[in-house]
Amino acid sequence: MAAGGGGAAGSWRNSGEGPIMKQDKELQRKEKSLNRYVFMQSYLMMAVTGIGYLALMWSTVVLLGGFVTTLGKKDFWCITAISMIQAARIFNDWGEGEEGPMVNFIFEIMKIFHDSISEINAVTIALLPLTYLLSIVLLVVLIIFLFGSFICAGISLWRMIQRDYGNIHGDSTKTNLMPAMDIFYSLVIFQGALYFLWFTSNFLESSIVASFIKVFEFREMWVRRSVSAYLEDSRSKC
Repeated sequence: MAAGGGGAAGSWRNSGEGPIMKQDKELQRKEKSLNRYVFMQSYLMMAVTGIGYLALMWSTVVLLGGFVTTLGKKDFWCITAISMIQAARIFNDWGEGEEGPMVNFIFEIMKIFHDSISEINAVTIALLPLTYLLSIVLLVVLIIFLFGSFICAGISLWRMIQRDYGNIHGDSTKTNLMPAMDIFYSLVIFQGALYFLWFTSNFLESSIVASFIKVFEFREMWVRRSVSAYLEDSRSKC
């Protein structure tokens, strides 16, 4: 009888601890998966930023500093545009928050414009053309901030395909121009590829939230807010 009672008690303990232990192991597995996702995104963005620094330094010191008189007009303006976009993105990455200070500032200005347009009066009607013009300019700037890496990679890929920047014609000052341009455009294209990986990895967040909801049966809104807060806090510390 005692043995039977002990066996029953043991089976009762196993049946009571099994689901809890299983849920704990599942929680640990999901947490590790979430941490790996955060580390992947953080290291990808660190690589994108680091290559941006290197490309900006290469364009200003080597190309615009050493070959500024031998560059063609096409490459001069392409390098200048890429350098300005890279510098703007680096400045934006210095601030706090996931979007950066400049992107947040543009969103706030556009919100103010939207609120001012919603109030119809003589002043807003008179300033309506200027408001729309400024909104378009801010929208273009916002697109450059958000998709600047894609724009720079597209320009670089176009120049790499044409590759008409190494015409020496007996000029010894242009001997190293082609390899220097190849290095610069290759860096920018590689940066665009890494940024594309980072950009597409953002869509994995929904599947992570769905996995937490499925395992723990939490409310979707609560899980989404909690996971988003955890991701933002982890990214800021990396």
